[in-house]
Amino acid sequence: MKRKVRIFICIFIPIVLFIVFVWFFMYNITNTNTNLLKIEDEVIDNRYNNVIANTESNLVKIKNRLYYNYYSGDIFKYGTYEVSSGLTKRVYWEGPSLSPGFISLNNVWKDKILDTYLDENGTANYFDIDDKKYKPCFTVDNDKDIVLDGYYFIVDGVQYYFSKDERLYILDNGKLRFIASPELLKLNDFNFMDNCYINSNYIYYKNFVNNEIYICRFDIDKQKVINEYCIKDIPHTENGFENFIAKEDDIYFLTENHNKLYHVDLKDNSAQKLFETAGVITFNCYNDKLYVSVHLDSTEEKSNGLYIIDTKTSEINHIYDKMGVYGIYILDNKWVYFTDKDDYLYRITKDGKNIEKVFG
Repeated sequence: MKRKVRIFICIFIPIVLFIVFVWFFMYNITNTNTNLLKIEDEVIDNRYNNVIANTESNLVKIKNRLYYNYYSGDIFKYGTYEVSSGLTKRVYWEGPSLSPGFISLNNVWKDKILDTYLDENGTANYFDIDDKKYKPCFTVDNDKDIVLDGYYFIVDGVQYYFSKDERLYILDNGKLRFIASPELLKLNDFNFMDNCYINSNYIYYKNFVNNEIYICRFDIDKQKVINEYCIKDIPHTENGFENFIAKEDDIYFLTENHNKLYHVDLKDNSAQKLFETAGVITFNCYNDKLYVSVHLDSTEEKSNGLYIIDTKTSEINHIYDKMGVYGIYILDNKWVYFTDKDDYLYRITKDGKNIEKVFG
């Protein structure tokens, strides 16, 4: 009997100690006190532009909490993190993996983080932070039995849905209402779902017209194309342009090599180069300001960093130049949030005077 007890103790105690060690190790690498960091509860709705600017959003703000997808960590540290004034903690992790998964941060609805796609029942699910699992949020009232693609996005609190045949619908008073199709936009070659930007009552997109690439604007109310601007005279746009953001008559986009930022004014059909660098540009927009990040190699290091361009005056202010900047997010009126090459997250006041490390 004593021998069995000794064997049990010899096996059980090391297992318990190993579990405690693993828990302590995982807790310490994924939970950090952030007593000096204050996350204010002011939030602006610039989520759609944050998605467009960064291809997908890896950062959102809900009330006084940030949620951030950290990609560059090792197999133990990657995941989705919650950053609050007192603590940074991981809220989603799929275990050690060479192809890690994250919470999609592209869509937020009534302070809930939604999955990118509807499920087979037409339900949008949200991620419950406390229970760490997806739960139903709302189901689309599809009384016309439209075959939805499942992909949807939210612009200024309005929900948009694509059907399998790339027809675009808006959720209007709880019902799906048709607003556009490739046929109405006269689309040639370009994919509608991956090639449109919506602002207010307009859909902006690029299109082939007579073997030339055009920037087009479609009026949703009038159900017709109202502007077509040929970009053939703009260098490095032979195959199109990238990451475009629009507001009324003004369209901003990058050239193919991502090192020139242009403005097209549809009022007078004019184009103006706003910014150029030897590096790579990412840009975001909120109100009348463009927020531009630049990263490049060791040459011209002073060009690295963050810039703010006043769209009314074209004045450029270089607010940060200490390193290359990659992702760029506008979440409130005080800070510009950005990431470095290691996916560490920072924020800087818009006058460039105060900078804080948020994660990493």
